[in-house]
Amino acid sequence: MNPGVRTACRPCRSSGGANHNHRPGHPLFRPERQPECTSFSGFSSSWSASPSYDGATGTLVLDYANATPAGPSDEVGFTLCDQLGACTQATLSIAIDGSITAYNGISPNGDGINDYFILKNIQFLEPDNKVNIYNRWGDKVFEMEGYNPDIPEKRFNGISDKGKALPSGVYFYKVEFSSGREPLTGYLTIKK
Repeated sequence: MNPGVRTACRPCRSSGGANHNHRPGHPLFRPERQPECTSFSGFSSSWSASPSYDGATGTLVLDYANATPAGPSDEVGFTLCDQLGACTQATLSIAIDGSITAYNGISPNGDGINDYFILKNIQFLEPDNKVNIYNRWGDKVFEMEGYNPDIPEKRFNGISDKGKALPSGVYFYKVEFSSGREPLTGYLTIKK
């Protein structure tokens, strides 16, 4: 996940809300002239993003590194004031576009490298999910709702639901999403 979302301030004479589908790394707004906004206050974020505003350049950076996704989009609000003291409140709904990437190999040996199954961005894009892992005979060996690779209790590290270490080999995964997104399937190799 991109650590920040950049936006620039347009002249602070208009107000209202906006909805955006945001692709990480691209500006939310593209001003045609230099920003006139000089103060930034009253920030709120439903995902607890951390703001950083540069009044000289009109750049607002939202840091999502420690954010907690609370729905399909981040609802952001703030107040901007121009050089004459005229202020406006802005509200944005930021939906993060992206994909979930499955890293299909783990080596659960405690060395801190590939010790668990990584489903990159699942916690941000599809937090309401269910992950099932099957052995080569089709027996379910692991199931987790709300899979999150950042939380040890919510990820697969080569231990079955029965608490036993699974042997090296090829397994298969199926990830289902309550949003209706197409399930993600593939193979997973455990190498010890």
